Amino acid sequence: MHRTTHLLRELIGPARGRLIEALRSVPESGVHLRELSRGAGLSLSSLQRELERLLASGLVSRRTQANRVVFDLKRDEPLVKLLLATAAALELREARLTRMPSDRGAEKAFVDLCAHFPPDAELWRRLGDAEFLAGVAVLLAGHSGFDRAAYLALAESLSPGASAPERHEAWHRVHRPNLPRLFSMIDRERRTHARAENQ
Repeated sequence: MHRTTHLLRELIGPARGRLIEALRSVPESGVHLRELSRGAGLSLSSLQRELERLLASGLVSRRTQANRVVFDLKRDEPLVKLLLATAAALELREARLTRMPSDRGAEKAFVDLCAHFPPDAELWRRLGDAEFLAGVAVLLAGHSGFDRAAYLALAESLSPGASAPERHEAWHRVHRPNLPRLFSMIDRERRTHARAENQ
């Protein structure tokens, strides 16, 4: 994760990179200034300067909640989607996905991949075993908020025949995904994006 954060900071600047990283992990209710300052490791003055830039760019929302001002990423904005996909890609650069994640760090990177990566076979193919990733694409094709046709096409591009019921059942027996947990985490991560797609 440290390497990812470092690369993200190189791409968009040190302070802004730290702020984006902190905003990625805030709860659905948003985060207030002091919490954000601690999470990003920035002074209040630096934080306010960067927040004003992100607010002016339309990437962050500000609202009042129970007499406090809270901030959150506008996850339905195309540029925010791109930033989140970039962060997921950076986290997975050194990884080779061949099975369901077995620790929290790997699980977070895997959820980010599912939540933010576009269904582009060229991008997915670089991340690991095509057969495993094709099965993941079939899972996502069956989940609300995902474009079924696009994810089935992704699965077929990665491994022809992967979306056939008997092949997917065999994949399920091998990898045994915890679907309620996985989908809950993906939904939480893509909450605004999923709502925007379903409207």
